[in-house]
Parts: sequence; structure tokens; C-alpha cells
Amino acid sequence: MTRSLGTIGIVGTGLMGASLGLAVRRRQAARRVVGVDTDPGAREAARRIGALDEAGDGLDVLRDADVVLVAVPTR
Repeated sequence: MTRSLGTIGIVGTGLMGASLGLAVRRRQAARRVVGVDTDPGAREAARRIGALDEAGDGLDVLRDADVVLVAVPTR
């Protein structure tokens, strides 16, 4: 039996963040996956491939997240 969280939030929806979103979906680890990124292209691509339910450019998208994963460059 798989336990599932309510919402997982992802900061950074590029290659790593989108991959995390897809893995969460594959394992049914959360009912919703939301993401935030300053790059609108990255946000849209992650939504298009099904990695996210909702995306935005501000942290308010993460308000209801039970867990937040950070997947941004270390620059």
C-alpha cells in the first residue's frame, strides 16, 4: 500500500524538478504536485509533460504544500 501526501511543491521546474514531479506521479506519492519557477518556458514544459498540476512564478503556489523540494542551480 502506498501512502500519499496531499501536495508536494517543487521549486525549480527544469530538468531535475520536472523529473521529480514525474517520479512523484509515477509512485502516486502525492495527490497534487505544484511547482514554481521564474522561467515561464520551464513551467509550461513541466505542465505539458504532466509533471505538475499547477505552476506559477511566485511562492504562493506552495502555500498548501506538505513537502517542498528544491531543484534549482547552485549558482
